[in-house]
Amino acid sequence: MEAALLKHFKLDEWGHISRSTYLRLDNELKDSRVGTGQHKEMDKDEAFQLFRHMTQLILREHVGLVNKFHRQPQLAKQGDTHPEEQA
Repeated sequence: MEAALLKHFKLDEWGHISRSTYLRLDNELKDSRVGTGQHKEMDKDEAFQLFRHMTQLILREHVGLVNKFHRQPQLAKQGDTHPEEQA
């Protein structure tokens, strides 16, 4: 039962990370296409450079969250060891 709950929460967290990244990328794409947000009143070259920069930042943050997410089970397993087992 504990394993099933843990798996459920991991999938939920993974879904949250993916959805958040998707929404941020989608908003950036819309702002770039329509010329809203930070892209407002920029020429095409400036807007494209900003789009590249922002998508790189979003994807870097996504990779950082994914790496952190994948390390969590290892940290939990390390914390599960009993003091008498370490001696």
